[in-house]
Order: sequence, then structure tokens, then C-alpha cells
Amino acid sequence: MSEAGLGSDIYFALAALAWADGFLNDEDAEAIARVAEYDGLDPNSLARIKSRIRRPVTLDSIDLARLAIEDRLFVYAVASWMTRLDGAVSRHESQVLAEVASMLSLTPQECDRARVEALEVATSSGRRPKDYDFVTLRQRLGQPQSIRPRV
Repeated sequence: MSEAGLGSDIYFALAALAWADGFLNDEDAEAIARVAEYDGLDPNSLARIKSRIRRPVTLDSIDLARLAIEDRLFVYAVASWMTRLDGAVSRHESQVLAEVASMLSLTPQECDRARVEALEVATSSGRRPKDYDFVTLRQRLGQPQSIRPRV
């Protein structure tokens, strides 16, 4: 992560994506909480995030473009992984994911890279939130593609 961490807008953007199909299931909520834990949130902040995302969240007021490229790639990678947690990606989820990519100022190539990395980590570490290796995902996204080791 960057020195300042990801910030609450990240978790709300992930929640907006999770709410895109009209509900927030337990695995989506767990995934968002795991990202917040990975980011080092204290227990009180984590509890506030968990409480807030239980209500529908929209993308309207979130400014994500100010993040470092590694953080933006990480957010998109997690978001693309989350869309697959329930086994189906709805058209609305795809639209929200495209909005997240735009808000993150990511190119289609960067989105493809983030999506591939997220799926490769899921394949090697586990697809469920309790097993997913966010540390490895973050490390892989922080390395230039040409020197990144394949798992």
C-alpha cells in the first residue's frame, strides 16, 4: 500500500460494486473486510466500514484517481475478483466495474493485467475471501510485468 493506506473510499467503491446486483452477500462483505484488514485498519475503523457497507453504496462521490498506480491496480483487481465470488457476473456489475476502471483512470490494458493477476492469485491461494492472498496480489501488481515471477 501507499504510506497513507488505501482510505475509506476504496472500501466504499468495492461495496458499490458488490451492491451492483441489488444486494450485498456475506462473501462480498467478508472480502471488503479482508482488504481493510490487509490495509491495517484499526478495529474501530474496521467496525465502521463493516457497518457502513451493509447499506447500499453508490459510486457518486468517490475520488479514486488520486491514488498511486499500484493502489489503483490493486483496487481494480480486488473488484474484478469480487464480481466472480457468487459465480456469475451480472451486466450491472460489469457496468459498475467499468465505472470503477474509469474512476481509477486505468487503461483497458491495465484492467486486463489486474484482472489476470487477481484470477491467478485466486487459482493459487483460494477463491474464497478467507483464503485469498491479498499480500501476493499486491506484490505482483507492484512489480513490472517483465520481471514478475509466475506462480
